[in-house]
Amino acid sequence: MITVALATYRRPEGLQQALDALASQGFNRLRVIVSDDDPSDDARRRVEADQRLHLTYLARTPRRGVLRNHLSMMPEVTSDLFMFHGDDDALLPDALCQLSEPLKAALGYDAVFANYLKGPTPAQARCVAIADLPFVRYWRHRRRSVRMLAYYLCPAFLGKQNLFYGLFRTEAARRIDLDKAIPARSHHLNLDEMFSFQAVCNGPVLVIGQSCFFFAEGNAKHYQDAPGASKGSLGALVEFVRYEWLTLFDYLRNVQRGQDRLLILLLFPLKFATAMVWRYGRWFR
Repeated sequence: MITVALATYRRPEGLQQALDALASQGFNRLRVIVSDDDPSDDARRRVEADQRLHLTYLARTPRRGVLRNHLSMMPEVTSDLFMFHGDDDALLPDALCQLSEPLKAALGYDAVFANYLKGPTPAQARCVAIADLPFVRYWRHRRRSVRMLAYYLCPAFLGKQNLFYGLFRTEAARRIDLDKAIPARSHHLNLDEMFSFQAVCNGPVLVIGQSCFFFAEGNAKHYQDAPGASKGSLGALVEFVRYEWLTLFDYLRNVQRGQDRLLILLLFPLKFATAMVWRYGRWFR
């Protein structure tokens, strides 16, 4: 049994596309919870009229915001496995089987994620190869400190925060401290990075080489892709430095041991330098 926690907000057409993709998975034991952060008759009708899936519609008022809307569904999950889902994203064919097989085969993994497609439409999308990220092989290491540093040193703009949309063991996800995972600054971008960080710290995470998701580029989610942040511009550089500095304190909040905080502080110059190299290296290719 898999539960999909699908957060929606003023996108009835996107919600419909997400439901269509889920229905096409051919996965019989599938429950979908739709949490609507701005309840509308259109979205409710689409959910209640769909006979292909086991659907639950939750009308949320007052508005929670994108991350809290996702997280608010966790108490509703009763299955052993679950995943978060957005209303502008879609699972690719056979994705649920590809993601769930490793968790059934190896009980030591807390979550599984895969490569994904990103673009305006699936036909125009490019592949983001999460499986090829630097240090990603160490996310499944048995030692917590190795997993922690392997995630921390990997630049966010290469896609690591989208581990938030992996397939999780429910009991493992419930160990995440949500109060710390939600950034203190509501305007802060990459809201799901700390949730993913805690997930990797808490237990081994596997990344497979298949592409399982399509993520739309309709809302500029990543700071380096924001409108007006042209390649090499001073404004983009300032935003990059600001992001790295602010995120340092998020990482410090999300570890408990003093020695972990010390490691993060000592390695911050290395993290910043390698992020600069990867970022500008991508631009000049």
